[in-house]
Amino acid sequence: MTKRFAQFSDSQDDALVGVLEAQYREFAERALDLPIKPSAKLYLACSGGRDSLALAQACWQLFCAGKMALPVLLHVHHGWQAANDAWASLVANWAHTHAYECHVLHANLANRSETAARSARYESLAAAMNDGDVLLLAHHANDQAETVLMRLADGAGVQGLAGMAAWQMVQVANKRIWLWRPWLGVPRSAISDFAKRHALPFVNDETNTDPKHARGRIRTQILPKFLRLNPKAVQNITRSAALLEQSAAVLDELLGERLNTVRSGDLPYESRLDLAQLSHASQALRQAIVHAFLGEGEPLPPSKMRTDEVLALAQRSDSDHQARLFWQGARHAYVLCRHRNVLYRYRSDVWELFGAAQSSVRWCESNRQQQDENFHHNNTPIYQSNDQANPQTSPEKVLLLKATNGLALAWRLPCAWADLPINTADISAVKLDNQTRITLANGRKMAGKKLFQALGVPAWLRQNVWQICHQGAPVLLVTLGAAWRLAQFDEVFAKLSHHDKSAQPQDANLTTKPHAKTKMGAYLLAFASDG
Repeated sequence: MTKRFAQFSDSQDDALVGVLEAQYREFAERALDLPIKPSAKLYLACSGGRDSLALAQACWQLFCAGKMALPVLLHVHHGWQAANDAWASLVANWAHTHAYECHVLHANLANRSETAARSARYESLAAAMNDGDVLLLAHHANDQAETVLMRLADGAGVQGLAGMAAWQMVQVANKRIWLWRPWLGVPRSAISDFAKRHALPFVNDETNTDPKHARGRIRTQILPKFLRLNPKAVQNITRSAALLEQSAAVLDELLGERLNTVRSGDLPYESRLDLAQLSHASQALRQAIVHAFLGEGEPLPPSKMRTDEVLALAQRSDSDHQARLFWQGARHAYVLCRHRNVLYRYRSDVWELFGAAQSSVRWCESNRQQQDENFHHNNTPIYQSNDQANPQTSPEKVLLLKATNGLALAWRLPCAWADLPINTADISAVKLDNQTRITLANGRKMAGKKLFQALGVPAWLRQNVWQICHQGAPVLLVTLGAAWRLAQFDEVFAKLSHHDKSAQPQDANLTTKPHAKTKMGAYLLAFASDG
């Protein structure tokens, strides 16, 4: 890995340009360290303020020297100050003078708060970019120090106190954007000198120092006191942040390895933690594992309070596992629940599907390859069944068991049945109720709670179990991610294969044991609602 950021030296002539040049030379190395696309385009967020206009000036100087490609300037017009029109004109005119391609983007603010402005700004920027592109930001050492102090006041842990990263992947809507901050080691005073030396016509945004905002109070009241205590406070805080970032990276790597040892068959939309394995860890390590498990896939970690609540659920020794915990992440909301010795994390939209009213069961077409692409690009994955078939480019028939809000529990004909004379018109699904007695493959007859307990079906899935029937004869019992053979399974498929045992669908898990799950379970399907 390359350095977190280039160190700033006051002895350099136009040191800021030198820092940017060094960072840009490392761009190729970063592309090796990080999954940056070769086709990634470079953009620069320019508010017209001193910092971003100085960064644009430095880029222009390197461009004129033949040392850097010129990024595209993006200016976000928030529309909440009278001066915003003038700022947009200033940036556009300056960009035209310096041969920049420039786009003025208009943001829609939900309210006039720091959080709303930041969210609207990134949404507007991402909308003008393509997935995988790189956005240059002019954050500097003073910004970093302020960020660390804000997070310290909020009680952040190691990851939070590492501050802003020089390189950071963020997901905005359905796009993943790289943020690049080459000046995190540069003090604000150096940028001010640079702007003065080049007579940059930057604007002053008074909201940046407004004490009504938390960052404004830290900038004007708190950080100056630190500098009076130690003139090198900004430099020292940024160095501490860099050291904490390194520590966080080591912890993430070690925790990732340990977390993999206590997983229990993860699927898209769902994560599982093996509590028996977790119990062998120390209490401190258990908390760290649960914290990592809960926050997976989220840009911001869960609070200590929520982590402690989930850990308490995982460590309960009584038989009452009906408790449900909710966590609202930055990207998605989640429901945490437990069944026996497994802790589950579901996305809230999936949890809502479990509790939704039964919809009509019907066959429809689904392009599995397109679903895979949705999972990769739009973060709307499907549950792949455990059948290891090659992805299909043509639509396949799937049986929608239950659907709501763009998600469905679905079942498809296993590929092992491909050579059998089965018509989808002969296949139906009947929702299982608590009174229906089921005859399992081993001949045992059970119903309701005893059946679900024997099969290990969690409480939240017990209203989401179906009998798959061939010409009315039940052959499988299916729920999300699992299925069990029923007594008539062998008879039905013996007839279909003309009593040729070698032609029966083969599955290593198709045993007569009632607890044996097959590879024919239901899965989650993301689909476009047809109303």
